[in-house]
Amino acid sequence: MLKKTVLQFFFSICLLSICSVVKAQKHNSGELITTKDSYTNYVSELKTGQTNIDYSDFRIAYSLSLEFMNQDLKNPMFDKLTDLLNDEPKNIDKIIEQCNQILEVDYTEISIHSILGRFYLENKMENEAFKHKNIATGLKDSILKSGDGKTCKTGYYVVQGSEIFAVLAFLKADIISKDIEFTKEGIVCNKVKVKMNGEKQKIYFDTTVVMAYFILKDVE
Repeated sequence: MLKKTVLQFFFSICLLSICSVVKAQKHNSGELITTKDSYTNYVSELKTGQTNIDYSDFRIAYSLSLEFMNQDLKNPMFDKLTDLLNDEPKNIDKIIEQCNQILEVDYTEISIHSILGRFYLENKMENEAFKHKNIATGLKDSILKSGDGKTCKTGYYVVQGSEIFAVLAFLKADIISKDIEFTKEGIVCNKVKVKMNGEKQKIYFDTTVVMAYFILKDVE
């Protein structure tokens, strides 16, 4: 029991360090930078329609939150959502309800905001539709602005695997294969071979925080 507690503490410190270091790198600063606000405060702002926030900082705040370590709670929720989407015309209200339940676990889920933007619009709830579309765009853009995706060191910075798929879907890139690479600076990245605009390309994602999450879960 003591060994497990020590490991959890050690990896928690590692996760905090990784997040801080990566954020410092993304802001081209020589010193560590903390988040401007907490994850819960950002969520409160977004829920009231205040969508003009720092989405990069919001994602970092999520990766440092308790909610981040409970993200696996979304898995059965996504399974249920998939079933509802398979019979979409009959389930619009249930789809909206299920999406909002997922956001209670993780408000940074790009795909869920996109789905809500679509179905709220179909329900003629324009304000809610535009809110969620703006949030999805803000989250996506914060990833695309975090690097150029051309190398491991300059890969798009993501805090969870679903962000990779959201970005690739936006780029209309079909996945051919995925590999994990490491840099001497300690960055973990996913090298994704894709077919985009009829050509094969490689897109890199900085997945250092994603790896830290899995390490932490392994010692729980």
